[in-house]
Amino acid sequence: MSTAIETTPISKNIATVYSESLSGAPDVFEPISQYRAKVLEDMAHRAVRLNKKQFVDTFLCIPDDIDVSQHPRPVIHQNPFIKLQGANSDQMIEAEIFERLAEAINKNKLAGGLLMSLSESCPDPVAIDPSGQKIDAALYHEKVVPKDGCPHWPDQVIPIEFKRHGTDRDAFDDKKEEVQAMSVERKKVQGQLISYAEITFAVQQRVFLIMVFVFGRKLRLLRWDRSGVIVTQAVDYYNNWKWFCDALWRISVLARLAPHRLRADPSATRIYNNDDRWATMTRVAKAVKTDVGHDEHVLEPNELTGPHTFAYVRKLFRLSLVDGWPRYQLEVPDGNKMRNFLVCRPYFRAKGMAGRGTRGYVAFDCDSERFVWLKDAWRAHYDLVEREGDVLRRLNAAKVENIPTLVCHGDILGQTTETPDHWLSQHPKPPVPVPPVPAFPVASTSKEAEQQTSSNSFKRKHVDDDGNDNAKDVPRPNGVGDGNDNEVFRPDCPLRRHKHYRIVVEEVCMDLLQFKNGQQLVSIVYDAVIAHYLATKEDVLHRDISGGNILIYPRVICTADGSRWLWWKGVLTDWELSKGITATKQPRQPERTGTWQYMSVALLTEISKVVEIPDDLESFFYVILYHAVRYLKSNCIDIPIWLEEFFDCFTVEEDTYLCGDKKKTAIEIGKLPPGSAKSKTPLHFSTAMDNVISILLRCFHAHNAVTKYDAEEKAILPSTVAKLAAPKTTPKNATAAPRALLAAPLPFVKAKRAKPALARATNVTPKRTPPSAEEREDASAACDHELFLELLLGFINDDAWEDDDKRAEDGVPQGWMSTKKLGPSRAGSALGAGASSKRRKVHGFASISGAMEHVERERGDRETTPSKKPSAGVRKSARIASRKTTQRTTSSRKRGV
Repeated sequence: MSTAIETTPISKNIATVYSESLSGAPDVFEPISQYRAKVLEDMAHRAVRLNKKQFVDTFLCIPDDIDVSQHPRPVIHQNPFIKLQGANSDQMIEAEIFERLAEAINKNKLAGGLLMSLSESCPDPVAIDPSGQKIDAALYHEKVVPKDGCPHWPDQVIPIEFKRHGTDRDAFDDKKEEVQAMSVERKKVQGQLISYAEITFAVQQRVFLIMVFVFGRKLRLLRWDRSGVIVTQAVDYYNNWKWFCDALWRISVLARLAPHRLRADPSATRIYNNDDRWATMTRVAKAVKTDVGHDEHVLEPNELTGPHTFAYVRKLFRLSLVDGWPRYQLEVPDGNKMRNFLVCRPYFRAKGMAGRGTRGYVAFDCDSERFVWLKDAWRAHYDLVEREGDVLRRLNAAKVENIPTLVCHGDILGQTTETPDHWLSQHPKPPVPVPPVPAFPVASTSKEAEQQTSSNSFKRKHVDDDGNDNAKDVPRPNGVGDGNDNEVFRPDCPLRRHKHYRIVVEEVCMDLLQFKNGQQLVSIVYDAVIAHYLATKEDVLHRDISGGNILIYPRVICTADGSRWLWWKGVLTDWELSKGITATKQPRQPERTGTWQYMSVALLTEISKVVEIPDDLESFFYVILYHAVRYLKSNCIDIPIWLEEFFDCFTVEEDTYLCGDKKKTAIEIGKLPPGSAKSKTPLHFSTAMDNVISILLRCFHAHNAVTKYDAEEKAILPSTVAKLAAPKTTPKNATAAPRALLAAPLPFVKAKRAKPALARATNVTPKRTPPSAEEREDASAACDHELFLELLLGFINDDAWEDDDKRAEDGVPQGWMSTKKLGPSRAGSALGAGASSKRRKVHGFASISGAMEHVERERGDRETTPSKKPSAGVRKSARIASRKTTQRTTSSRKRGV
């Protein structure tokens, strides 16, 4: 039996920032204590223990080409930590411990060339760290040792955190097989360490990070990467002072002579203010008169006929040049050469330590001297997973519209995460089959499970699909393993393998939340569906449709009357999770892909289901629904609660997290939750959006009913079941053109004439009653691109749209606080082994536009440009022209041109 669980904050007294749960939200920050609780869930089961000798020999090994005679160990005849003998009692507080340890390290030059500096006095500026974190100390190069007591995150070589003596202050537990401790206080310390590692990765260009954690008279060395953390056992540094001195000496040698061994990224060169590249970045960031605006408008005959730069793009680059944030030159492979790009603060950063760690930059291309979009990420590293750039190159060659244009891409210097290898070495493959990592997070077995919830800031992800419950093993990456040719990735391993990767595309887009009105919202989603449809013709299924992956880019189009417009077009981005439709059905990686809030009910209900076209089409519907409820005028009174309950909630069934009740019920009965919980009034927009949502919901309700009925009938009479209309699979060279793209604009069925049809959405198909012909017809639109596009085109051309139907303010206020019950209190219970989460948030802001607005508020230089909205007739004409352009491209490709 399924138990409904509400999505909640970690603490009853501290609100979860709802905007963190979906991309494109306002710039709102949640309390650091709550955020740490969330990243702790994300890192559950991702710690690996290593003894102190193995750790030093593996990660602090001095390469043979370094002449250590020029950098000898300091001569120490007696214990330099003699003043810390009493640190194993509660009598010595944290401040005394780190002051005495700093004195011992600096005075005895135990880390030659580096100095330990205390940094607990005050946080870095908000532009660097909005959360205001203050790690206790760090090792810095002598020339940049801070003197103001601030962390100076960009300059830290080795972060150091202190706690006074006490078992409850140790973040890890050597008595457990899993080194992660489970008590409440110890988990708080874990969350603190994770957040420190995360901000270091965010500000610096790191492959991995070594950290020192001191508690009383013991310490642990930690090594963080995007797969997890490797931890030494607790070491008494007073009794083992020679080992600790040796480790500090090794760190000092590597920091000075081989920084890549401490995993500063060698493909990233830091730029200082005396460098010509610094001056170049400052120069190109300044506004230029020839830059063009991005508002939709009719173009003059000679306007935008050649290369141009949008003013908003240059402004975004200018606003990224934040004082105190390090500037870098990043290398990106381009065939057999490397191209250089200049970047500063990312406008997009995925939250959390474990996972892809995606950062998006408005970058300056040193070769073309143009602004581009650069994405730096740690992609899933398994044989069958195709790189995003390879997918884009293929789709660009096929002239698929409304997708990014690839500039260059490639893996970075073979950099991979190593934590999974150490987990595997400690867990030899058992002789009997091991239950795979749960496709969904496994719920807690404690009584707390009754109150567990999803964390609003985290997009739930499903294990990499296509698998059955008895999924077969998939080959691990070439060159990784113990030499056994039959080595495969272990389904019981909770650690995901990642490889460093960068991709550059031409378009610097705007977030979907920038749409002007409901009609434009549907129009932009229509463009993205066209991209999705054409990609399926090239045997590519996106599989991660979400509000964050549909962006807006101004393009020049020609209308039917011959006029030229600068028009906002939808762009379907982030193809890194895509997969071939006809590809093997075996899983490619240990985790399923998709963004929880936008995933279809079927995927969230059947954990072994393969992602298919109808699932992605249903996700497009949720994109429209979410943005309509949040940003358009309606009768919805409690918008944050409505969104939270529909998109973020989940249920627990047999220790597995499944689809939330509100979302599942809406698809099962064909009705959305009311706009007002008190009056039970149906959700209503008083514009054409009512028909958009009602008709699309009817189609997906019918598809759900028909699919279930056919599955039940097939189980009884496999040979006689009537099949649901399947997506068309027209061969690439077929001559038949898609009817939705060639047909004249559909006359929109207005509400008064659509009542009989809409009424069908309210009638639940009785069990065992065959679906009617009308229901099967409705269901076909939920699995056929052409029919789905016909519906969207009809919605766009409706006369009932209002230009001013968008709210003046976000429907989710910045001060909104959830009133739901207490969330997960155990680290591993909410996400479980192998589960994953995905955030699409900028460091300090939720989106490109949010970043721009945030920095504008800081600088007080907000600029506004009034724009004239095109009439419904003009918008209709432009849409028809856009459709005709697609028609020509599609037809020529099918003819083999």
